[in-house]
Amino acid sequence: MSESLQALDWDELVGRLGSAEALEASAREAGALLRKRQVGGAVDLLRLCFAYVLGGFSLRTLAAWAEQRALASMSDVAMLKRLKGSADWVGGLVAALLAERCPEALTGVAGELRLMAVDATAVAPARAEAGLLAGAHGVRPVAAAALFGAGQRPP
Repeated sequence: MSESLQALDWDELVGRLGSAEALEASAREAGALLRKRQVGGAVDLLRLCFAYVLGGFSLRTLAAWAEQRALASMSDVAMLKRLKGSADWVGGLVAALLAERCPEALTGVAGELRLMAVDATAVAPARAEAGLLAGAHGVRPVAAAALFGAGQRPP
C-alpha cells in the first residue's frame, strides 16, 4: 500500500468536501450511489476510489482489501462497475475543489472540462538522481493533471 494512501486522514478529507451527508447527496445525484447493497455509503465509495488510484491495487486486491476493512463486499467485476460509475461524481468533487481553491485555473473556460490525471512516477527516478524528487523514503509518487475542454482530446 502506498504511503499516500496510509497518510490520508479520512475525517479531514470528508470535512474538506462538506460532510458525509453532502457526499451521500452528491453521490446519489451523480448516479454513483443508487443502491447501497454492496457499499456502506458515499464515504466508503470515495475511499475505494482513492484506494484504487493511490494504492496501486488490482481490482481483485481492492475487493479483498475492501472486504477486510468492511467497506464493501463485492467481486472484482462489480468493483470495476462501481469505480466506473463513480467517475463523474469524483470528477465533480475535484472540479468543485479546483473552483474553490484555484478559481484562476477556470477563468475564461466555457462549457464542461475534462480532467486527466497522469501518474508521472515513471519519470521520477531520473529526476531523483538530480535530487529533485527524493523524499525521506526514496522517490515519491508524482501525479500530474491536465484540463481539457469537453470537445478537446488530450495530446
